[in-house]
Amino acid sequence: MTPVRPILSALLRRKSGALLVAAQVALTLAVLCNAVFVATDRLGQARQPSGTDEAALFHVAMITPGADVAPFDRQRADEALVRAVPGVRGVAWINQMPLAQSGNNSSLATQRGATDTVSAAVYAGAHDAAAVLGLRIVEGRGFTAADEVDIDRRQSRQWPAHALATRALAERLFPDGASAVGRVVYAGTGPDDPAITIVGVVDRLVTPWGPVSWNPGDPKGESGLLLPWRQESEGLLAVRADPAQIDAVRTAVAERLRSAVPGRIVRDTPTMAETRERRYRSDTWLARLMTVVIGLLLVMTAGGIVGLASLWVTQRRKQIGVRRALGARRVDIVMHFVVENLMITGLGVAVGLTLAVALNQALTRVTTLAPLPGTLLAGSGVAMLVLGVAAVLAPALRAARVPPAEATRSV
Repeated sequence: MTPVRPILSALLRRKSGALLVAAQVALTLAVLCNAVFVATDRLGQARQPSGTDEAALFHVAMITPGADVAPFDRQRADEALVRAVPGVRGVAWINQMPLAQSGNNSSLATQRGATDTVSAAVYAGAHDAAAVLGLRIVEGRGFTAADEVDIDRRQSRQWPAHALATRALAERLFPDGASAVGRVVYAGTGPDDPAITIVGVVDRLVTPWGPVSWNPGDPKGESGLLLPWRQESEGLLAVRADPAQIDAVRTAVAERLRSAVPGRIVRDTPTMAETRERRYRSDTWLARLMTVVIGLLLVMTAGGIVGLASLWVTQRRKQIGVRRALGARRVDIVMHFVVENLMITGLGVAVGLTLAVALNQALTRVTTLAPLPGTLLAGSGVAMLVLGVAAVLAPALRAARVPPAEATRSV
């Protein structure tokens, strides 16, 4: 077994270089833990299911001259036009789409005059919007045509009587664990704010923004309320199509809508995959940047370890030759440098883990980032120790090749 005390004594005589490498390891580890966590968190969000039938779904955004005249008739006429296009399986007017980064939300309360509210995305659409989106109802019922109401918000503050809530919203509104079906929520905290009865719960429906820092109570961005409510705005048309024909279908839909009304502009027909890519484009680039940073830091740290070990091999050639002349085997020389490096790296890992936790706590105060998991901390610490051993092997093997005759040469 390689004696530790002589190695430690030798390190204390050369502590400047050892402390510099330990500091480099500590900083690398602190950044590594948080960079890996940020990258995996962002990529995890980008892959999070929306709750919709994404492969079959696209939406149409358009500008129609005179759309505010008889808006509800126009919406139904446009739905009929699109429904007649071959390959279309369903179409529904809706005010906003998941992950589209633009939409409406509201503060919901379980009692009138309550001070505690829950912020939720408010989806308003035709009664069959949930079916077109492909939402899965896990409790209660879906909407029927009788639930659908036409309300011009320029003339009325009324809201529909019924709603579907996402599971995430139901759990936030009613943390007692009882079913949300049949329970009442209020759109605001005023004495006259609308009362809405939840008739069903959908498994999930991500908000137009996804996870956002301004709604920390909704870490997955799934708190939403869906109402059978046609509004006076032009909104969007959600279209469900045969996935194998979706590109051809959206081209045909756009042409059909353009030709139906002179001067109409079809601004966009993105699929859900394209909408998702736009929403998470910056997060994906951030994850890639973090990966590059991690790689550069690891290379620099490994280079520092190799450089220090190589310097020490050069400085101690005569000492190594003496040990070899006294009977030390090559493996003993290698193990000396490996243990020496583990001491330095171990000190850096201990300090680095502390710095990583402190940096993470600072990030959690200003972002939606969760605390670092212990498994990531442990795994990163072990990875740095392995990196240190791997980096020192080449200089250690070179030291092991120093011949015993080196002991007789002058320095």
